[in-house]
Amino acid sequence: MQVVIPVKSLSRAKARLSSMLGEEERECLARCMLEDVLTALGESVEVTQVHIVSSDEQLDAIAATFAARVVPDTAGNLNGALEEALAQLMASGTTELLILHADIPLVRAADIDGFIRQYRKGQLGEGAAKAISLVPAEADGGTNALILSPPNILALVFGEDSCRRFGESAKNLNVGIQFFHNTEMSLDIDTPDDLKNLMKMQNDRSENKTRTQTYLKSIDIDK
Repeated sequence: MQVVIPVKSLSRAKARLSSMLGEEERECLARCMLEDVLTALGESVEVTQVHIVSSDEQLDAIAATFAARVVPDTAGNLNGALEEALAQLMASGTTELLILHADIPLVRAADIDGFIRQYRKGQLGEGAAKAISLVPAEADGGTNALILSPPNILALVFGEDSCRRFGESAKNLNVGIQFFHNTEMSLDIDTPDDLKNLMKMQNDRSENKTRTQTYLKSIDIDK
């Protein structure tokens, strides 16, 4: 499975957390979350290659550390940048693709593998040549992960309420759809409430501490 991760400029990341974190802290948080996601992908047995779509040149070093490939974002917006990346990958022969967001730091390799395996099992069971599978975001009805086969099967509409919109689009196009409900993958970090939920969940998990958890503790965000 090929994986694409869209990443905004780290220096401009997570503006909605400005009431809790300063600019440098938000940048560090965004980097830690991305590295947690890349770690999980690196440990996945189902993932073959990771592509980071971004205009931020400082991501080159991070990508190299995790054997990921950087695809320059020339569109300047999330959905446009992803559409460009998908076109490039399809031109090189990619037939199925996972789009995964960079702000789900609790995700583990087992979660990613379970998502991919459920998708393939359902696809084979239904005999569907065209199908999507998605992980709904917990807070705003967005989409934290999306598998597409083929990658250009429908228009990308990531953002608030995108889960419903992807579902409607799939139905209108007679495309198979699956939903994968997973606690770790459904929590994306955009707002102060998300950050508080993250700290609670991480405090409940004594094993497998993430870079994000270590960083937040270092700045006493949970004090």
